[in-house]
Amino acid sequence: MKWRNFDIQIVNGLLLISAAAVLIGMSFIVHRGDLSTAVLIVSGVGCFLLGIVMFAMSGGERISPRLVSLLPVQASINICRITGDLGLKGTAHIIPSAGIGTIPMQFNPVDAFSIPPGPRDSSFSLSAPWGMSIIPSGYPLLKELQQKYDWSPVQDPGHLITGLKEVSEDVYQFTRLASVTFNESLLTIVLKEFRYIDCCKEINASSAPVCCRINPCPVCSLFACMVAESMRKPCTIELVDQEKGDLIVGIRVFDAP
Repeated sequence: MKWRNFDIQIVNGLLLISAAAVLIGMSFIVHRGDLSTAVLIVSGVGCFLLGIVMFAMSGGERISPRLVSLLPVQASINICRITGDLGLKGTAHIIPSAGIGTIPMQFNPVDAFSIPPGPRDSSFSLSAPWGMSIIPSGYPLLKELQQKYDWSPVQDPGHLITGLKEVSEDVYQFTRLASVTFNESLLTIVLKEFRYIDCCKEINASSAPVCCRINPCPVCSLFACMVAESMRKPCTIELVDQEKGDLIVGIRVFDAP
């Protein structure tokens, strides 16, 4: 196993400060009081200052995007298997919260046309429409967005499009460039060079691509939650595709039942 825990800037800084100590130490040992001693002292001070700069340039802890990508993979696949074993054939629908103190929910119906009028209290429906209700995997990201970044839903497509772009590019930095379009009831999001594309690749390699629509990963789930909360309507992820490192997500918005 290769250990790569040390930031290269910190290593360089330590080496330069060590060199500064050696040079200044040599000047005291030699103690000739001539030009060579002055050169040693000046070089030592220069190495010390450059070492401090290297420490300042260190970026702290860095986590591999691939490692982050792999974290939600198995959980998403497991939920997909459970819904299949339960005979739930519909894709995940994100139901907006019912008001203050409630949260959006993910509902997987028995068939594609059953949408509850609001969030369910239990995991399994005791009355029609039948299905399974769970907290969306993207809810922790949505909660962080609301509490730390003061995001609040506004029922306006333009505001929603701007928010999705800012979250993707600036807040969570999923991508360097995001484009969002809203055509009637279909909202399409394209993330150029998606940082966590390995998550998509692993899910598609381990299961059918429909898994992304049955139990979306936290990123796609976050987008759906933002859409549902902003439009105050249920929505579902209709399309998930990847092309040369880009992620394409299509979210269909339904009229509230």
